[in-house]
Amino acid sequence: MNLELREERDVFKWGLNKTGVFTVRSMYKHLINKGIRVSQEIWQTKIPLKTKIFMWYVKRGVLLTKDNLARRNWNGDQGCCLCNQNESIQHLFFDCLLAKAAALIWAIWLQRNDVLFRGTFWLRHWAKLQRSDDQVQG
Repeated sequence: MNLELREERDVFKWGLNKTGVFTVRSMYKHLINKGIRVSQEIWQTKIPLKTKIFMWYVKRGVLLTKDNLARRNWNGDQGCCLCNQNESIQHLFFDCLLAKAAALIWAIWLQRNDVLFRGTFWLRHWAKLQRSDDQVQG
C-alpha cells in the first residue's frame, strides 16, 4: 500500500486503474492476473450485472441455503420450505418441482401485469437484456 502525506483533504484512490476510480473491470482483470479463475461463461453473457453476480454465487455454491447455513453451525430446520426435502442450491434452483412451478407462475403473473397495466411485452424486456451492461445502466 502506497501512502502519501499531504496538507490537502484525504482522497481515496483505486490503485488498479489509471483514473483512481473503482471499476468492476479493473477488479476482474486483477483477479484474473492473480490466477483466480472466474467463469467466463457467466461474465460474457449480456444480462444485468446483479444477475451475473448472483449466477456466480450459485456456481460457487456460496448462497446461504439451509445446507450452507448448517455448515456454519446453524441449527434450524434444513427442509425446503416448498417441499420439505433437504434444501441445497442444487435442490432449490434445479430439482424442486414446487420451486419451478412457483417461479413459472410468478413470471406469468408479472408478465400479465406488465401487459395489462403498462402495455409492455416481455420481448421489450428481453431486448434490454441483450444490450451490454454499460448500455443497460446508462
